[in-house]
Amino acid sequence: MIEGAVLAPEEGFILGNGDLSVSAYQDANSIIFRFGKGDVWDRRVFTNDCMRPASIEEYRYGVLKEGWQASGGNGNTTASRATKGTKNEKRMAELLGGSSKTPIRSLAFPCPKPVGELRMRLPVDVAGVMKTTHRLFIEEGRLEITCAWPDGIKVVADAVMDPDENVFSLGWKVEGWNSHTYMGREKRIPVWFQMWRWKDPDFVEWARRYAIDSRHGAFYRSALKESVRSLPPPIASIHGTEGCIEQQFYPDLTFPEGFRYRMTLQPGGKNLGRCTIPGPRDPNGDAWVDFLPLGQLVENGAKGELSVTVRTSRDPSLAAPAPRAHAVCVEAAGKSAAEYWKSAVSFPQDPFLEDLWFATYHVRRCVLKGGTVPPGLFLPSTVNDFSHWHGDYHANYNMESIYWGDLTANHLEQTEAYFDCCDYFADIGRKIARDYYHGRGVFIQLEGHPMKYHDDIAGRIPLGRMAYMTGWFMTRYWEYYRMTMDKAWLKERGYPFIRDCALFYLDFLQKAPSEGLPPQLKDGRYHAFPSICGEADMRDPMKLCDGWQVMVHCRHSLYAAIEASKVLGVDDDLRKEWQDRLDNLASGYARSSKMTDYQWHCLCVMQPEHTRNLYPYKPNTNSWDGVLKPRGQSNADTWYEGLQTIWKIGYPRSNSCQPDKTYAQFRRALYQWTHPNGLVWAMAIQNYGRAGAWSETLSVMAPFQEMMLQSWDGAINIFPRWPKSKDARFRNWRAQGAFVISAAHKAGQIAEVEVLSEKGEDCVVHGEWRVRNSAGKTVKTDRDEFGRLRFKTVSGGKYALYVQ
Repeated sequence: MIEGAVLAPEEGFILGNGDLSVSAYQDANSIIFRFGKGDVWDRRVFTNDCMRPASIEEYRYGVLKEGWQASGGNGNTTASRATKGTKNEKRMAELLGGSSKTPIRSLAFPCPKPVGELRMRLPVDVAGVMKTTHRLFIEEGRLEITCAWPDGIKVVADAVMDPDENVFSLGWKVEGWNSHTYMGREKRIPVWFQMWRWKDPDFVEWARRYAIDSRHGAFYRSALKESVRSLPPPIASIHGTEGCIEQQFYPDLTFPEGFRYRMTLQPGGKNLGRCTIPGPRDPNGDAWVDFLPLGQLVENGAKGELSVTVRTSRDPSLAAPAPRAHAVCVEAAGKSAAEYWKSAVSFPQDPFLEDLWFATYHVRRCVLKGGTVPPGLFLPSTVNDFSHWHGDYHANYNMESIYWGDLTANHLEQTEAYFDCCDYFADIGRKIARDYYHGRGVFIQLEGHPMKYHDDIAGRIPLGRMAYMTGWFMTRYWEYYRMTMDKAWLKERGYPFIRDCALFYLDFLQKAPSEGLPPQLKDGRYHAFPSICGEADMRDPMKLCDGWQVMVHCRHSLYAAIEASKVLGVDDDLRKEWQDRLDNLASGYARSSKMTDYQWHCLCVMQPEHTRNLYPYKPNTNSWDGVLKPRGQSNADTWYEGLQTIWKIGYPRSNSCQPDKTYAQFRRALYQWTHPNGLVWAMAIQNYGRAGAWSETLSVMAPFQEMMLQSWDGAINIFPRWPKSKDARFRNWRAQGAFVISAAHKAGQIAEVEVLSEKGEDCVVHGEWRVRNSAGKTVKTDRDEFGRLRFKTVSGGKYALYVQ
């Protein structure tokens, strides 16, 4: 609940059905509902005078033969040089980023666009201070906003999103409006509605205003260098009682006739009324549709309902479906929410953390669903007219970070949205692998957008030729299979991508010695070159060889391809090649003679996005003194929290984790960054302005989930790093092997554990347990090859675990 004014869309509560979402906020006159949809993008691309994308041959030649170096990390190349001299100074300079001109150097587009707004106009003449209360009923998928005045007048908006159609349904009522309280010429219904889409602004003017408001000048500096044509003006129209606003986009490769969307306002209930277009009209300006409810006021008030449908070029038609009664939509939303919340959590001693888990997974439900266009850097109902970093799918953590925790929380539909996003990268990634790496498979570029490309639009050096994101993307495909054991899915969708990632590394790796490797390498092993980590700069050639991020993701990709091909019984010849690369990776990444079988297993199966090395699990003592370092000693405390989740997920998997301290550290950071609507900010508004609500922090509860349930090594580990002083419970979470787990931790001990086996796989568990089936009979246990407890299950069987 939020008591008081909510003055920006990113500060308001969100409703959604996984495709269409809406944020609620207000101004002096209205309650405002701002709509967003993942496929609403300006997909134009600047290509004039752009450089030719870099090939791997010229990258290697430049580093080895001409001594190319570039300083300035995080992609901000400030200086480049050829220490051995260069044959083409211009080409070197443009490739190394200082003077490169690629389509993404424009900050205008491609970028997501807002859909539009519905404004519920309020009786602003009423005496006294208006008290506003926003109540989000997560378990019902319903938002209630109440505006109340001291003399008893009250306006209530009751909103839901239809779970089956992209329809926003709004019920409203007015109370206390009578002969003694009304204001204005007539005692007519004091609320009315406006649907609005503003004209796409001039980029220079918008950027100037953003710089003034936020003291962030990147947009303005870019705008001064570009000639940007705004989108065509939106068009309002009336069809019977309905009002429509349509926005046309310019043609692009994805939509050759131009993308379009339409908002349709449909009055409902008894007070139908009619929609009108207010005058004077401006065909080159904003588009408005008004709806004034008709009918007689009952004493003390009135009530009514309406809906807004949003359809796009991805739908069979832009026409809105016949409206359903608001009560029907409310019932449908409630049933959908009840199904979603079968997976849940409880922290009885920490209501902040419990509320945050539900708040973040509520928003994930609003914006993530398979078969849609997933959000980029910002939530669709909060995006600006132009966005930082194009609001893109940023592939070196930002995009992945939206989804972490989904599989453990048993929300497979959110992982399916991740795969939909990966498809956009894969289409152009196969071309990059073929044309610029001259190999097979797929290369995952740093930046992605929900669109088709003529060519690589980000092919500069080094950021456009980073080889670790290919394996990073693959990770979720193999994990999804291990969590579901769905062989049909693996065959149809999972393995083709896993195979392509492994094929890329098969051709990218070079066996030393080789002309394409630094001459110092003569060990007969396979090396990755060039291979930077993070967004590093370019220095000595040997430091560009076998970057740890590239190598651990490469190793995991090879391992997953080997195992997946075994499951499906395919690609025997390729499997031999993949195994050869895995066995003979560069020193430090292949198996050493000192490793146990389980240590090597851990290195192969771990999700390398979260940690570089994982070793066998050991329970640890909690020796923390109870004192945290003063806040403000890192940028995560003050301006950049978004990057932190990636390592926080890996930390509970390591033996360095101290449960009480880790819990306290993670919680303190989230408390500082959480806004009243339950959204966690990734970067400070003071630094970046009001950019919209960040999507990458939707995974902030994943580290706590890892403290409660792990299965990354193929064995279930229940409350492995949970503080003994904290009670907790989770229900219907998921573990590898297609097991659904419910468990409780109480008074310092694991109190109960229930395991549902979906596929009848052998269940492997860390710890010492007794096992009973649903009939109360003891189940026989043995040990797997690593000494972990194991018992057989049947599909659909339920099992209770008891501590011995």
